[in-house]
Amino acid sequence: EVKVNAKVAALQEMQRKLKEEQERLARIAEEQKRAEEEAERAWKEEEERKAKDKERKKEAKKAKEEELRKAGLLLSKKQKEQRAKDEAFRKQLEAQGKVPPRPAGSEP
Repeated sequence: EVKVNAKVAALQEMQRKLKEEQERLARIAEEQKRAEEEAERAWKEEEERKAKDKERKKEAKKAKEEELRKAGLLLSKKQKEQRAKDEAFRKQLEAQGKVPPRPAGSEP
């Protein structure tokens, strides 16, 4: 009977240790899961922040370009080419004396 009691006690001790180990592993797995979820959330927030910053910069650039365009300071490639052609034609006419030269400082 003493041997049986010792065996039962040893089995109970093994079961207790096994249960403790399982609980420890479950806690570790839960902590790891929480850490992964936190990292994922932080990554998503960073990506959203970057996207918002990019969109803000894009909108600011668009507004600045529109402001410059309205002020006549931002020209498209075609507009620049046309302005250069017009200026060359004006200089040609000035050279022929058909139009008066522009006063200094009034260049377009």
